[in-house]
Amino acid sequence: NYYQFRFPVYADIQGNMAPTTNGGTVDPTAGLGARRAFGRLHGQDVTPELLATGLPALYQQAYTLLFQANDVVDGLATLTEGSPEQLASLTAEARALRAVTHFDLVRLFAQAPGFSAGAEHPGIALIDNIPGIFDLPARSSVAQVYAFIIDDLEAAAADLDPEFSRRSGLHQWLTPTVVYGLL
Repeated sequence: NYYQFRFPVYADIQGNMAPTTNGGTVDPTAGLGARRAFGRLHGQDVTPELLATGLPALYQQAYTLLFQANDVVDGLATLTEGSPEQLASLTAEARALRAVTHFDLVRLFAQAPGFSAGAEHPGIALIDNIPGIFDLPARSSVAQVYAFIIDDLEAAAADLDPEFSRRSGLHQWLTPTVVYGLL
């Protein structure tokens, strides 16, 4: 339900924020629920009220997806079944999903690349491997996040086999053309 409910709702909230009226911070009385929570989040005023919205669940879902994609990438590296081309195509699918998820997170939880020179302002934590249980990944700059996304998508487009990715019989599958569209 990542794209079915939370993301379409939260992706538009920042654009629908009420104008600021108190010195550049969002008026906490403007809007309702998640909209108010986003205002507090951007004002770096994280309160228990934020936890009452679905925003933390979206964050958790996205990072769970990143952990799963990395688990697939790591697991495929150790497989002996399947042809090298099939394993490379499966890895490419996981990398494309990982890139799209990072893109979603950086759009929601960081400021746009033009906010600072060279987009060196804080972005999100990049998850490019499975962190240890006590690891606390630091936030990367927005420039680093976008560079990572581009690298993942370019690698995915190069290794993706469109015929193999149709193996499920579903009406949705990844092709290099779709990945280039995402890029």
